Amino acid sequence: MYDLTKFSLRDMVECGLALRQMGEGTANMEQASNKIIKYLYEHLIDRQTGEKSCALVRCFKTHAYGELDAQRREYARSILGDEVPSETMQCLTLLASAGEQPEWNSIEASAAHKAIGLKTEALVEQSPMISQLIRQFGLNISTVVEPDPNLLLEFEQKTFNVFYVPDAKDSPYIPAQDSFVIPFGIQSVLGFGALLPAGNLFAIIMFLKVQIPRSTAEMFSTLALNVKAALLPFVGGAVFEGASPSPASGNSQSISGHTTREIQQLKSQVATLTQLLNVSETSTLTQSDRLEQTIEQLSQTLERLQATQSQLIQSEKMAALGQLVAGIAHEINTPLGAIRSSAGNMTKFLSQTLEQLPALFQSLSPEQAENFGQLLHRSIAEKSTLSAKEERQFKRALIRQLEAEAIDNASTIADTMVDMKVFRELDVFLPVLTHPNSKFILDIAYKLSGVQRGVETINTATDLASKVVFALKNYARYDRSGVMKLANIIDGIETVLTLYQSQLKKGIEVMRNYSELPMVLCYPDDLNQVWNNLIQNALQAMNNQGTLTLDAVLVEQQVKIAITDSGPGIPEEIISEIFDPFFTTKPPGEGTGLGLDIVKKIVENHRGTIAVKSQPGCTTFDVFLPIQPN
Repeated sequence: MYDLTKFSLRDMVECGLALRQMGEGTANMEQASNKIIKYLYEHLIDRQTGEKSCALVRCFKTHAYGELDAQRREYARSILGDEVPSETMQCLTLLASAGEQPEWNSIEASAAHKAIGLKTEALVEQSPMISQLIRQFGLNISTVVEPDPNLLLEFEQKTFNVFYVPDAKDSPYIPAQDSFVIPFGIQSVLGFGALLPAGNLFAIIMFLKVQIPRSTAEMFSTLALNVKAALLPFVGGAVFEGASPSPASGNSQSISGHTTREIQQLKSQVATLTQLLNVSETSTLTQSDRLEQTIEQLSQTLERLQATQSQLIQSEKMAALGQLVAGIAHEINTPLGAIRSSAGNMTKFLSQTLEQLPALFQSLSPEQAENFGQLLHRSIAEKSTLSAKEERQFKRALIRQLEAEAIDNASTIADTMVDMKVFRELDVFLPVLTHPNSKFILDIAYKLSGVQRGVETINTATDLASKVVFALKNYARYDRSGVMKLANIIDGIETVLTLYQSQLKKGIEVMRNYSELPMVLCYPDDLNQVWNNLIQNALQAMNNQGTLTLDAVLVEQQVKIAITDSGPGIPEEIISEIFDPFFTTKPPGEGTGLGLDIVKKIVENHRGTIAVKSQPGCTTFDVFLPIQPN
């Protein structure tokens, strides 16, 4: 079946092969023509509706009036009126017909067009469709009305144009508008044909219910050669059902064992097959050019798609950063606030203490000075962090011990000692604590140790801020080189976790199960987007309350990263759609539906795979990445 609205070179070749074989097993040209016409009528369809594309298909052949049967002679003479036909007058004779109406499937039942006399050029001009058909074929009307034997070889070896009327309605070349064109929905008309060796013209005319482009119409000039090849065996032989061979065939003379007719047929067959070969070669070259153009267009399209994908990835990154900006700002502002606070305290303590140090050391004995130094060292060296309950317990114990030693201001000294994180083995510090200026000495020690703790706080805060900035820089950048690099997959995951630190603190327990992994050849920046999208989805699924589990293991020659959340799970009816572009379960304006689609494309670009399994309380995305992608 062939759809004329989408007729391809393959369709042309396949249909042509079928038409060329239609003459096999037939006894005359009329039988062969009937097979050809019925094949076209049955096999040309509109695939959208399943209906036949042709309302009517007919095959005509010019034939000498004197060689027609009595019925056709009578019809040809009747439409000439007072004109007297000659025996050699050419008649456009109906050989085969197939169509929607019963009477269109029988030559005998045909009310018109059985045999149209072409007595003179003037008479042919009165029939606009016939005259236009001849002209569009590339012939002169005189060539058809009075064939010139000297020009037959030249015209017979020619590939003819087609008769093409793209819009049949209101066309001056298509008669019977009210009785045929409009009632039967004729939209286009297509005719194709060629000259046979004896100078006869055959033409197949299709009245179509679909509109076809000129490119499709032009392909039928090639099909005309295939039809010609099917009809050639009957040239000079039996043409009509029940008729004897043409009289011309009986006058052929034997030349070297072959009749003139046989030689003419062989020459014509060779010429026709040569034409078909030329058409085939031309079509092959045309198809090759089209393929090269298509490949070039596909390459350009691929480049544009890759660029678009890169833009989408970067756009998704920026969108994620937009959502994270408040948390990231908090993660940076917190250490900055600690730095400012510590720096302020250090300045204050130093300004108050430096001037008092000479007087302090003058008031201390060598033993007391040593005790003072040990007190500072103990305070600075202690790294433990106490809870409020523990602080209260140590403070009460210190007060009891100080009161037992009859030391005044036991409560105030206990507060200072706990703040300095000195709350064990106080006996060694009794020489300082029993000094008359113990409160002054402890105050100086507290401030000096506070300077050291401030330095440590600044270092810790600086490290934290640097970590956030480094993570932000690694995530936001995009490597446009297009070259894979060796990277540590776990580092990328930790980069993303750092960016989500403020959200993780709210109620997310992070479980890390990392095995030792080799370096992976990959696009690190793209994979960071994968971890971001999957972790972001997990946090949103849990509403920032639950357990996020990260597993990283080596499975044969692949790295397996599993990201699991304890959220409510993905409904079974939509789990097969979650990787589809633009599919989202988020409210309008909160999601593009491209996140998981981008994730899948990035993973596949690494020759990896991604899978999901889900049930209430446990949803896991498994990402498999080869260590060395092919």
